[in-house]
Amino acid sequence: MNGKDYYFDKDNYLHVQTVKGVKEFVKLIEEEGYSDPEVGHEDEDNLHHAILLEAVKGNPDVAQMAKEALKTDELTFSRWYA
Repeated sequence: MNGKDYYFDKDNYLHVQTVKGVKEFVKLIEEEGYSDPEVGHEDEDNLHHAILLEAVKGNPDVAQMAKEALKTDELTFSRWYA
C-alpha cells in the first residue's frame, strides 16, 4: 500500500484497511485541518466513506476502525457545509 496503511487509488478514492491506517490518516486530518480546514474536512469525509466501504466488504476490524475515525469529532478546526 505505497508504504502507508492508507492510499488513494487512480480515481482518488481513499482506501484504509487497518486500524493503524485510520490512526495515521486521523493524524493527517488533524495537521491539515488546522492549516487548511477545507482540506481537513474533505479528508474527514473521505475517511468515513473508506470505512463504510470496508464495512460492506466485511472487514472484521471495521468497528475499531470506525471508533478511531470518530476521534476526528474532537478536532476543533472549522467545518462548513454548502
